[in-house]
Amino acid sequence: MDLADKSPATGARYVAIDGLRFVAALAIVLHHYASMMESPFWDGLFSKNYLFVDFFFAISGFVIFHNYAAKLDNVAAYGDFLKNRIARVYPLHLLTFLFYLLLAATLWRAKADRAFVDPAAILPNLLMVHAWGTTSLTTFNYPSWSISAEWFAYLLFPAVVWLLRRGGAFAALGAALAIVGALEVAAFQGVIKPWTTLTFHMGALRAMPTFLVGAALAHALPRLSLPIASFMPAVGLFLAAGLAMFVGLNDRFIVLLLIACLVTAVVAERNGARGALTGRLAARLGDYSYALYMIHPLIAVLLVNFVGGKMLRLAGTPLILWCFFCAIVPNILAAALIYNSVERPARHWIRHFNPFAIWRSIWGHSAHGKRTW
Repeated sequence: MDLADKSPATGARYVAIDGLRFVAALAIVLHHYASMMESPFWDGLFSKNYLFVDFFFAISGFVIFHNYAAKLDNVAAYGDFLKNRIARVYPLHLLTFLFYLLLAATLWRAKADRAFVDPAAILPNLLMVHAWGTTSLTTFNYPSWSISAEWFAYLLFPAVVWLLRRGGAFAALGAALAIVGALEVAAFQGVIKPWTTLTFHMGALRAMPTFLVGAALAHALPRLSLPIASFMPAVGLFLAAGLAMFVGLNDRFIVLLLIACLVTAVVAERNGARGALTGRLAARLGDYSYALYMIHPLIAVLLVNFVGGKMLRLAGTPLILWCFFCAIVPNILAAALIYNSVERPARHWIRHFNPFAIWRSIWGHSAHGKRTW
């Protein structure tokens, strides 16, 4: 059955936000690649695209609450939830981390630039706590700080569910505002950087406000009556957020635009809106968005730095065109390949992994062998 024919009201997937998530992931790729173009114009054009990460956190809060809140009623269910989330994010995080660890070892022996290497950050990266204030710089695969922040939100998810069940959406929104207020005060005092720019330095706290807003939206959606039956408002708000980034408007205003985009997108899909955002292509690209986000630094190392910089010695316009090509074509192709060959098989294996069943199988086989011998 086509994903677009499924009704989100019955608990199925919201396809529209997956399509928007892919575009947001591609915008972040362009943000990072623009810094390699040696062009102030292009670097400035995409300089605020990092705010799409906050869009990811809001989407995550919505999707996680929509899919898991009703099931999270005991410790065993919480364990299953964490197992599913590990299956979703950890295999690719580990794969990209190992690539950078190998690169770090090579650079260490060559005594080359190794600014991203910190041996003390190996364990925090492996445990996905490297955005919890445990490291002193961005290390290894730099976008993975947001995966660490997501993991922080996953661990606190039972508290989010409890808050929404007891106090409703307004309680979650109040908690989000309280966290933002505390972060704003800390930034004003010079304790931290502005909260919308936090990454390895307590990026876990940056994730919580928008994660809470997304969860609040999922909780309130069944009772949210808005006459939106088209994706045009969502697309317009998404483009408005992009324009606001381009002209350099306040980060907080841009985050609000992205949250409004999420609200209008899910309301429209719930009300029956159909279009390009709910088609098979949008769903498939949404599947690729996580791999695209996680592997684009690797593609940059291989194709931009090594091939474009060292082999072809590109500069000026040729370098700009090469960066755009690498940001879009190889990244999307590699993301599709990795999703199908790594993400899906690893996710399936972890979700169905049962060490007790394996032990019983081995023990039973051993005992059977002993009897026959």
